[in-house]
Parts: sequence; structure tokens; C-alpha cells
Amino acid sequence: MGQNLLEIVHPDDREKIRARSISLVENKVSLEPMEHKLLTQDGRVVVVESRVNFIEFNGEPAGLAIIRDLTGRRQTEEALKRSQESFQSGIKNLNDGFALFDAKYQLVYANDEYKKLHEHIADILEPGLSAEN
Repeated sequence: MGQNLLEIVHPDDREKIRARSISLVENKVSLEPMEHKLLTQDGRVVVVESRVNFIEFNGEPAGLAIIRDLTGRRQTEEALKRSQESFQSGIKNLNDGFALFDAKYQLVYANDEYKKLHEHIADILEPGLSAEN
């Protein structure tokens, strides 16, 4: 409260936020959600998603912003990515053939040993291939 919004916006995103603020007031429309960086009081950078709706406040055009910190989501996504890479690396290096199919019987992953065992169809063993074909 009582603080200039641009003071907490990361310098990389200030011009983008300034332009969006002008558009909000001039066009009197709500803005699509957008990811950008903010600075915390202790100087850390956090990635957030902001959703801004046009409103009138005390008879003046204004924006009502809802800001969601994406830090937890990003950390979870990164952990999932590392886990998937570790899984795929382990499966890839198995001495046995391995194939993973989803609930719709579509190929998700097949390692090189599996493709060697099925060399007559190895060229089509790609994700999305139906096991029913």
C-alpha cells in the first residue's frame, strides 16, 4: 500500500508492466494472466503470475491485481524433470528390453534393447504408437 508498483517489479520486466498498466487504464479491459519477476523486501527475485482486472476506485480508473507466487510450482516442475531424466537414464542403460505403455495401450517409452528385440518394427517404436496395431 502506498508504494509505487514498479519499485517491486524486477528491472527486466518494468517496461512490460508499465505498458500493461497504461493499456489497462486506457482500454478499460482486464488483462490476460502474465508471468513476470518481482523483488521481495529482502532482495530475492520471485517469479509470479499476475492477473489484472480493470476497476474504478474512488471514481478513478485502477487495476485490481491478483498475484500468485510460482516458486513452489517451478521447484516441483524442476524436481519432476530431474526425476524423469533419472528414470529415463536408468531405463536406457538396462541390459534388458523395456517398454512402457499408458492406460490407452500407447507406447510412452522403449529403450534401445527393446528396439533390438523387435528390430523388424524398431523404426516405428515411437511414443504414441498403439500396442493394438
